Amino acid sequence: ATGQGVVVAVVDTGYRPHEDLLANILPGYDFISDAGMANDGDGRDNDARDPGDALVRGECGEGFPPEDTNSSWHGTHVAGTIAAVTNNRRGVAGVAYNAKVLPLRVLGKCGGYTTDITDAIYWAAGLSVDGVPDNPNPAQVINLSLGSSTEADCLNTYRNAIDAARAAGAVVVIASGNSSKNANKFPPGNCEAALSVAATNRDGGRAFYSNYGTVIDVAAPGGAKSFENDPNGILSTIETGTDEPEGDGYGFYQGTSMAAPHVAGLAALVFSRGNVSVTDVENIIVNTSRPFPASCEGCGSGIVDASVAVQASGKANLAVEILTDGVAVNEGRVTYDVEVVNNGFASARNVRLVHTLPEGSVLQSASATQGNCDTGSLQCDLGDMSKGKTVTVTVVATITGKDQLFVAEVSGDASEFSMEDNRSEARFGGAAALIVLVSLLLAWRRRLNQF
Repeated sequence: ATGQGVVVAVVDTGYRPHEDLLANILPGYDFISDAGMANDGDGRDNDARDPGDALVRGECGEGFPPEDTNSSWHGTHVAGTIAAVTNNRRGVAGVAYNAKVLPLRVLGKCGGYTTDITDAIYWAAGLSVDGVPDNPNPAQVINLSLGSSTEADCLNTYRNAIDAARAAGAVVVIASGNSSKNANKFPPGNCEAALSVAATNRDGGRAFYSNYGTVIDVAAPGGAKSFENDPNGILSTIETGTDEPEGDGYGFYQGTSMAAPHVAGLAALVFSRGNVSVTDVENIIVNTSRPFPASCEGCGSGIVDASVAVQASGKANLAVEILTDGVAVNEGRVTYDVEVVNNGFASARNVRLVHTLPEGSVLQSASATQGNCDTGSLQCDLGDMSKGKTVTVTVVATITGKDQLFVAEVSGDASEFSMEDNRSEARFGGAAALIVLVSLLLAWRRRLNQF
């Protein structure tokens, strides 16, 4: 997986046309409505390039910032982690280096407005925003490496925008915040419908600044620096200008802002495998994360594991079970169902069920809800099965004696096929209705929940 065909929206400070990034940049939009904050001479427009956000001391009021600050080029750094051009012998590698970045500018001098941010979320997902042309490149992933430094609940404006984006088919990834406090108190990372991301340091523990809490879903590398351009940060694309743009460069940054795009890039990888929903992608990322090698209490399920997540997203998994509930045994005649389920995240092709009756038994009939069964051999060709698909085969047979063993096995063709639960056994008595089921399916369900 490389993210091919997936669009990732970066809701941030905009972008710079960096040589190591530009080939993967789509035409975005500048959603900053305040001309002074935009620092480009006007309000909203179709130019998402970042002119810089340098500040002089006290420029934003109330003594903020306490000292002069250089331009951050924050959106360019975030975009590079997601989709910097790769295999070009230059700079850094993007997590999903064949994905496309849709830059949406919402942060400028002194920050940004909630209304600008939420409008960008709607637009990123392909939904209409008054006064803005429709988005021709709707995103499957929306990254928000931003947040409030003031404690508050998840605002309804954020909640509504995130819910609408998910309903439109986009995973929303949000940095949890850098206050080293309970993330449940800082929007929009505390909005439960989004994937909230904590940051880890090089040792795999919680970075000293990272927020934590029950709202966080997963963690990713965010870096933890001790000095300017400390290589214990996250390296990505930046501008070299301290105020205005001067040229391409690379720099080490730290923050949950750097952790979130690792997760957004992984979401693009999983989407690029195809045939997965928003919920599938979220569950795969969370459930395939690896344990923390160092202390990271309140950091979610673990550190994202791209390799395992991508493998999980590309597998079909067929499970078969001889159902025992409601089985009718009457004077040696038994009617029962065999259920085949694709529990994986990809389709299985040419699915086949082979069922063996105990010696002395006689098959009367076999029929499937999909495909055809050969009543002579009790082999069924069930055709193709998409993820989540269930096919039921109803069998009628005559049996004699007690405690007779029936065996069902399923197979099929698929890329990276998993066949851990492809056999089921059951015993039916010809003279009594004693039923004993031996099935691996329950064990599989436990594994599926845990990954």
